[in-house]
Amino acid sequence: MPKASPFFALTLSAAFLLLPSLFSAQQSGVPGTAAASSPETVSIVVRVVNVFFNVRDHRRQFVANLAKDEFTVVEDRVPQKISYYSAEPNADLIVGLLIDNSPSQRKVLGYEQQVGDAFLRKVLEPRDTALVATVDSNVHLIQEFTHEQGKLEQALGKVKVGDETPGIKDAHAGAGQRRGTIIRDAVHMLAEQRFAAVQGRKALIVLTDGEDFGSQLDIKQAIKAAQMADMICYVLLVADPHYYYSIGYNDALKGEKEMKMLTQETGGKLVKVGAKIERLQAAFDLIATELRHHYSIGYVSSNKALDGSFRKLTIRTKHDYKIQVRQGYYATP
Repeated sequence: MPKASPFFALTLSAAFLLLPSLFSAQQSGVPGTAAASSPETVSIVVRVVNVFFNVRDHRRQFVANLAKDEFTVVEDRVPQKISYYSAEPNADLIVGLLIDNSPSQRKVLGYEQQVGDAFLRKVLEPRDTALVATVDSNVHLIQEFTHEQGKLEQALGKVKVGDETPGIKDAHAGAGQRRGTIIRDAVHMLAEQRFAAVQGRKALIVLTDGEDFGSQLDIKQAIKAAQMADMICYVLLVADPHYYYSIGYNDALKGEKEMKMLTQETGGKLVKVGAKIERLQAAFDLIATELRHHYSIGYVSSNKALDGSFRKLTIRTKHDYKIQVRQGYYATP
């Protein structure tokens, strides 16, 4: 499991450590003791905003190895001082695969298992971790965060339609409410109960047709949870059109609008796959490439208030490159 604590105390004489934590200051010492015999030590704990992003040129090709002075970070229209920068981020990669295992996915599930396993083997390094979860009328955690490829492969092999394993406890679902495929609730639960407690480059990949039935939360609440967990969301719209035609339903991707909002607001991407395995493979290859081309910027906000407000983020470049980044973050204590 990745380390969970986001708090780091630093003495003034120590090097400035750029890791997320809270902004506060405290003094230590024994009251009434002479300064000469017991000097005070001042510790500062800082809240650093870490941002991962991709850069593309006008041909939509990734741009690598740009210098720090290429970028300007703006928070709520106020330029910020970049304290940390890396063109090759060394933060651990933390991945979640959330697989829709409702009946509509029966014919495409095998493709998802096969290509998902190949993706994890391709993208994860030994220090990285991943989890596997499914969603139907409940959210089932098939495998907790692990770096062991064998466990992840076994977890994917266990995914099936009509999973009977216990679901994650859902504090948001109302008693007696009709539930079908609770995608919004699932994103919220995984963000809040799993991803919020770990540190690194966090990405949730959702394989679904996008149809949500019975979630108690709306898409804005799911997006907020993902943003608060610093979790990038990718959605691969996988659908078997024959299933929908068989039940007289002709719009297999009606949930696309909400899924697109989720990906845009968190800095990810939505890819239409349909039922073709080659498109699914291409989509996973695209995500793997994006995760390998992340830049990383860290800064201490000039707005010191930790009031829970949403801060809008913008990254600008001298050469007008296209930036793929989350839309902002919540300044929470």
